[in-house]
Amino acid sequence: NSLSLDISIFKTNDVLNNDSPNPTATYVLPPFISGSGPGAGITKFSDDGKSLFVLHGINNLYFLATESPRPELLTVGDTPRAMDFDNSGKLLVLNEKSKDLSVVDVSKKKVIATVKLGSNPKEIIFNSVTKKAYISHMDTDEVYVVDVNKAAVVKKIKVDSDPVALAYDKDDGSVFVANNSAGTISVIAPDFSVKRVELKSPAYLHSPLSLAYLNGSKKLFIINASAAKIFVYDHKSGSIVKEEK
Repeated sequence: NSLSLDISIFKTNDVLNNDSPNPTATYVLPPFISGSGPGAGITKFSDDGKSLFVLHGINNLYFLATESPRPELLTVGDTPRAMDFDNSGKLLVLNEKSKDLSVVDVSKKKVIATVKLGSNPKEIIFNSVTKKAYISHMDTDEVYVVDVNKAAVVKKIKVDSDPVALAYDKDDGSVFVANNSAGTISVIAPDFSVKRVELKSPAYLHSPLSLAYLNGSKKLFIINASAAKIFVYDHKSGSIVKEEK
């Protein structure tokens, strides 16, 4: 089976104030082979809202203008599955099958560096405090830390088994890692020391733990869909303050 990806881009005010809003741009991306892995329709807006970046296909990164249809295509690594921007505006694309990170100069629409990663990389965040990228690796117990400017892995941090979801505190730079098989959260400090937070609630890998962090209240929300539970971790006190079925 194959699936094309249709993308229509709307202005928020048009959607809120009109019964039949018109998109500012509409795109139909080529079919993507079902079952070939992640990479279908993973999206991220530029900070200025003028571009939409889309991972779609085996090694495709699309640049879509939000005001007028003008698609541009860049080839990255094999099976891209996640992306984030660094502090200078470079786009960091995590490629699962080729086990590497593509560093993209958005203005030049060019891959300017490739960083080799470990087995089964899953998620990436760029930490604006430490100015490093953090990458989780499922089927391992490691989070890689990448210096984007050096295009190099500068640290491999041991956490617990099967880390995937990541979040971080934008004030102190602490990184939160959800370890699925272990049923724990690892809190990585800027000096790379690690604290374990026990949930005693492991998750199935097909339905991994998910994280959402509220920076203002210093609360980390942890959802274990496998167990139908939600946990709240208070970063100030360093403890789980709520657990609900």
